[in-house]
Amino acid sequence: MNLHSRIRYPFFKYLIEEFSGTFYEDDLTSLNRLLILYHNRYSFTIRRNNVSEFITSHEQGISQPDWMHWWFGRAKRDRIRQVKCRTVFTLRHNREVFESLLSREDYGAEKSVFEALTSISNWVHTLSSEAVADKLLDLEGWKRELEILVRQIPKTEAATKRVARTRAAEAFRNNLPTEMIQKGCSNLTA
Repeated sequence: MNLHSRIRYPFFKYLIEEFSGTFYEDDLTSLNRLLILYHNRYSFTIRRNNVSEFITSHEQGISQPDWMHWWFGRAKRDRIRQVKCRTVFTLRHNREVFESLLSREDYGAEKSVFEALTSISNWVHTLSSEAVADKLLDLEGWKRELEILVRQIPKTEAATKRVARTRAAEAFRNNLPTEMIQKGCSNLTA
């Protein structure tokens, strides 16, 4: 998600994603939801920008009991509840990640989001099962999911090689022996 300074996330799209539960598929989608809400508040409000106040209100809002997803099956409701619990746990115990993300100028850029996700993953890997008493969080499963998400993060442009594009005919011609090319050309002229 790449947020621009004066573009608001479409309201109906937000409602559809909220009611369908797609904001709670994993930690990345939950983080995107937080960024959408922050961006709309930051861009279109007359109140002063207070990141700490926003994080507190987001934590309180996401901690409230679920009533919107009552029509889903039990497995999907449990998954939504699990992702919400993980987000609340991170907001309570590692608030600095969100504060540093939201205080950046480029808070909506992919690079910023992936850096925050990587630091959350590193933090979760330092937790022990004794520190996390809530079984709904499923610490080992959370670690595996974050590893997968972090592995899917695209590499920076400097780290990837740019391959020069060649026309297909030139690449094909370079792979043929020179005698075949000469015979082929002489047959065409004859």
